[in-house]
Amino acid sequence: MIDGLEIRFGQVPPPIVEAVSRLEDMDLLKNLHKQAIIAKNLDEFTQALKESHN
Repeated sequence: MIDGLEIRFGQVPPPIVEAVSRLEDMDLLKNLHKQAIIAKNLDEFTQALKESHN
């Protein structure tokens, strides 16, 4: 997922890499992977990542 974000948006900030790396729930990872594909920008993906922790 991080590779995909880097390809689409350039360098991914370390806090996002760390947050994604800590995830273990496969359904959540699958959903965020989809978000990484369809997000218009890194901020939109980051928002989805934050919302996933609620």
